[in-house]
Amino acid sequence: MPKPGQGVATSVKVLGTSKGVDGTIRIRIKDSNGITLVEKPVAMNGGTFSGSMGFSPPANPEKGAVEAFVNGEGGVEKDMVAVPVTHFTKFHP
Repeated sequence: MPKPGQGVATSVKVLGTSKGVDGTIRIRIKDSNGITLVEKPVAMNGGTFSGSMGFSPPANPEKGAVEAFVNGEGGVEKDMVAVPVTHFTKFHP
């Protein structure tokens, strides 16, 4: 979560599953230019992960991506999953 093409707000919850990963993974949100808006580690719990992130709206709010990945040896990103999202909007509780 989110689903491909889903609109997201500037506060978003990211949920997912992963096989064979222990410890933590990293999740981040990028804008349409590939600029990282926010990134943080989240703990794996029984093959699932969940994290909430808040960020400032990007200059081009039409498209972006939510990514989940593992940092391998030497900080190399591996096992990347990217979900395209649209319509970054301000969060309204």
